[in-house]
Amino acid sequence: MRRRSGLLLVLLTATAALGAEYVGNPLWSPMLHESLVTVHPLGGCVMADDGAHGVVDDRGRVYSGLGTDVHDGLLVADGAIVPRPLAVNPLLTISALSERAAALLAAERGWAVDRGPTPPLDRPPDGATTAPGVRFTERMAGWVGAAAEGGSVDAARTGSERGRADGTPCEFVLTIEIDDLPALLADPATPGRLSGTVIAPALSQHRLRVADGTFRLVQEDPTHVDTWNMRYLLDLVAEDGRRFAFEGHKILNDRSFALDAWNDTTTLYVTVREGGPEGVVVAAGVLRIAPGDFARQLTTMRITGVEGALSQARWLARFGRTFARSLLKVYGGPIRDVGRFPAQPRVPIPLEGAGHRKLRLPTPEPRWCDAGGTWHEGNALGDDAWLRLVRYEGGRRGPVILAAGFGMPATSFAIDTVETNLAEHLVKEGYDVWLFDYRASIDLPSAWTSFTIDDIARTDWPAAVAEVRARRRPRAPHTP
Repeated sequence: MRRRSGLLLVLLTATAALGAEYVGNPLWSPMLHESLVTVHPLGGCVMADDGAHGVVDDRGRVYSGLGTDVHDGLLVADGAIVPRPLAVNPLLTISALSERAAALLAAERGWAVDRGPTPPLDRPPDGATTAPGVRFTERMAGWVGAAAEGGSVDAARTGSERGRADGTPCEFVLTIEIDDLPALLADPATPGRLSGTVIAPALSQHRLRVADGTFRLVQEDPTHVDTWNMRYLLDLVAEDGRRFAFEGHKILNDRSFALDAWNDTTTLYVTVREGGPEGVVVAAGVLRIAPGDFARQLTTMRITGVEGALSQARWLARFGRTFARSLLKVYGGPIRDVGRFPAQPRVPIPLEGAGHRKLRLPTPEPRWCDAGGTWHEGNALGDDAWLRLVRYEGGRRGPVILAAGFGMPATSFAIDTVETNLAEHLVKEGYDVWLFDYRASIDLPSAWTSFTIDDIARTDWPAAVAEVRARRRPRAPHTP
């Protein structure tokens, strides 16, 4: 929206044309939050002969009442003024109506319109180098409301529920620019710039402007295992001068399901503080990308700093592959490394006469549980031992619990008759590995007792998982 010589020109984007006709579509489902998708939305500020039958006249000027009087200098010039669906793609119709409105406005005001070629873009000085970059636009919408301190996911969900009940929606349209694409390809946490606007009636009745913003594509979460974040940090300025710190993050967590990847990459948990990052929390909520908005987002992908369609296409493909690999790293879990696990020893290992090789594992931390449910440290099992856990702490990833088949010991995952066993491989990759013997293990006295598989599922596994959770060491504070 720009003001010039007393003229107020309003351009409504197609997504704001609220009067469009919506029809059922295959994406309508609870799983996708009943998202509506409409192609070529039209209407909302339709043209008519007078204000009693429409919003604008044939030139896009907004009626001031029910008659033919119009507001001076207030125009709408996009698909919102088209009064009915068209039988063809409306691109040329919208362009023609907009150009006609602009030509008539210029003639009315006596403005000279330069019809010469578009001036060339400024080029960097000779000798200067520009790294390839990437730019795209993202729209998300949801609800925000009052929330407690903390910035947790639960607080965001509570704020979203309150916002929905109070009728306080929130949406943003942001342009994301990363100036150094090679740096991003090397490190997905490389920061990018954010610009755009935020609509949040709970904060201001007018659009909030993004004065400054930072975006990180994939950044490891130092407080959770196998978790990464997409981070959005916005400095918002209201029309009355108030400032807000808008912090949003998408949680990418290793659960090995493609549907999780879709939900995680399209769900943003938001916390808003007044005055700055250290201010008081005034709102929280959850924003999401609708399938239609995601499809439009893909069309906005642009490579900057590179000339030539072929070069741009190559860099865009590299960016896509890097993002895909980042998601695979998150959602592939331990399974993603199967292809790199040795199928067989590269050098045959004699099984007789050569003894045993030294395992490439950290010091084991064994513990066992008696029939009364009490855990004990050490490798010396009691006569009533019915569960055993042996920990090999390889790093911050995991934890991973390895349990053998019925009637087998968990030590089969740490044998020395292969060049690299599964426990060694996972430890090398940074996982916190736990070998689990349930009551059917031949290494435990409980194997000789009477039990069912239901006992293993209902009692043994919950007890082992609870013990692993209880024994996980807190991670060191993250240093930015």
